[in-house]
Amino acid sequence: MEKKEKVRFGWKEFCLLFFSIFLVVLVLHFIDDVISFPDDYYLIQGLHLIFPKHSNEEFVSTDFRYRVSINSIGIRDKEIQIPKDKNTYRILVFGDSYTYGWGVNIEDTWVRRLEHKVKVEGKNVETVNLGKPGADPLFYYELAKVAIPILEPDLILIALLQGDDLLAVCGSEVKTTKDNFVFKALNRLFPNISKSIQKYLTQKYLIEKTERKPALFNSAEKNQEAARSSAREILAQFNEKERESFNTLDKEIRSAFLDGLINPFLISVAIKSPKVTVIPLEDSSSPMIMPCIEKLAQILKGIAAMGKKTGAETIVVSIPQGFYVNQYAWENMKRLHFEVSSEMLTTKNIDKHFILAAERASLPCFILTQEFREQKDNPKLFFPIDGHPTPKGHQLISEILFKKLQEWLEKH
Repeated sequence: MEKKEKVRFGWKEFCLLFFSIFLVVLVLHFIDDVISFPDDYYLIQGLHLIFPKHSNEEFVSTDFRYRVSINSIGIRDKEIQIPKDKNTYRILVFGDSYTYGWGVNIEDTWVRRLEHKVKVEGKNVETVNLGKPGADPLFYYELAKVAIPILEPDLILIALLQGDDLLAVCGSEVKTTKDNFVFKALNRLFPNISKSIQKYLTQKYLIEKTERKPALFNSAEKNQEAARSSAREILAQFNEKERESFNTLDKEIRSAFLDGLINPFLISVAIKSPKVTVIPLEDSSSPMIMPCIEKLAQILKGIAAMGKKTGAETIVVSIPQGFYVNQYAWENMKRLHFEVSSEMLTTKNIDKHFILAAERASLPCFILTQEFREQKDNPKLFFPIDGHPTPKGHQLISEILFKKLQEWLEKH
């Protein structure tokens, strides 16, 4: 008798509980469809994503003089509307100094030039430059955690610099995170509420975690003095063999280094690690390269997963580094005492590593190398000593990438 009553009571309780949960979920789902948070609900005013916001600096070297302005969310770009306008097709671009535009004004960067070229029917195309000098894929991943939910991209470009961005992840521990089942379920049932809560918590976390830094207003002369000071420190740390190598550099290079007119860390790497330019030439199956590809694939997959939450697709782009595609840039690397070989200007391995990593992350990968090598005798694509792309180099990147990207957009 007790057993029958227990069963009867259990089913009744279960049905009531199920109906109550269903009703609550239905009501919340209805609210989610109609809810609208005011724009000032977010904590945008406290953000600086990469650099101290509102900074304004000028830099000078033997090759260039250019100015940098940082907007109100801490990136080198124009002001970005948050939340995004419905008529905007937003492309986020993650990258290092080749994306940021080291040595050129913002209007000359390939990111800004791309914005003027790409067309999406019924939309205003907007590129957002998330480049940072010295950054690597691990930084891109950490930045993506915050930038993607806040900036709501339609498309993500991960601009990987040939050689550098592969070696940067070697030996590093890659910690990617995955959403648990509960979060996935809530996000599917209540996408608008979940999205708004995630935005709020992400920005709150960033503001609490990030040290508030005052805006920088440094003249070219002040930044030159800082580079000169770094050069003195680097020189003092050279051992006897490294100092001998430095002393054999030609006079123009040594003078530029000591006068703060060349990136001092470029010379430091050239003297201490001259083989970094030839390591990426190894085959993708080599014991040294394969783990790097696996780690890079994890990072790419993680960023793409974040993008999917905002409905964004992700594309990997292999950005040409001068000494792999240009004879004059190759000669300059030799001049700086980096190790070079003729294979550098013909190898396919330099892109193959990125292609394999992208494939393992199920992402398309755009390669620009062949088009650059067709102009390998053009001396105006890369700065003679510094090695970064000139305005003409940026223009060529944008032209090649535009054709590939526009074709991809039309298919998708």
